[in-house]
Amino acid sequence: MSIRLKLTGVLLLLLLPLLLTGVISVRALDAAALTSAELNRGLIQARTLTDLRAAANRVTLLSAERLLVPGGAWSDAQEARADALQELTALPDSARLSAVRQDWAAFDRELSLILDASAPRAETLRRFERNFEPARQQFSRSVNSYLDAQESTLGAQQARLDRKSTRLNSSHRCISYA
Repeated sequence: MSIRLKLTGVLLLLLLPLLLTGVISVRALDAAALTSAELNRGLIQARTLTDLRAAANRVTLLSAERLLVPGGAWSDAQEARADALQELTALPDSARLSAVRQDWAAFDRELSLILDASAPRAETLRRFERNFEPARQQFSRSVNSYLDAQESTLGAQQARLDRKSTRLNSSHRCISYA
């Protein structure tokens, strides 16, 4: 056998593992990028829901102020309601968010009745205590439930991403942990 053929064989034996490692590394990086993008979308959704919950609480406080101080906070309550609706429309259409949307609709119906200036004040105060505040609490519970589930899902994805990153780094001469 000629020396060239032997050298070519040795070269192939040396390069083949490097090429395979490179292909595997590129695939692992692509998968990690997809997981990272999914994590980012989940975090943005969680922030939007947290902002929505804060807007609902602001609406509640301003509505209570309007009831306690006649003539006050009407435009502020309407503005807070518009902010909350803007946050709600920023959320994607998802079956997992249907409970949040349904509970918002119930909360918003009660809010409309609370903000109705033609209703007698005593009746509006009773409605606030009996219907509006429980609707707000239910809305907050559904948001919290979704956020808890989302946190669990994102935590599992983050752990999977960390394992892939460590495995990818361990194929190199020095092991580094991401």
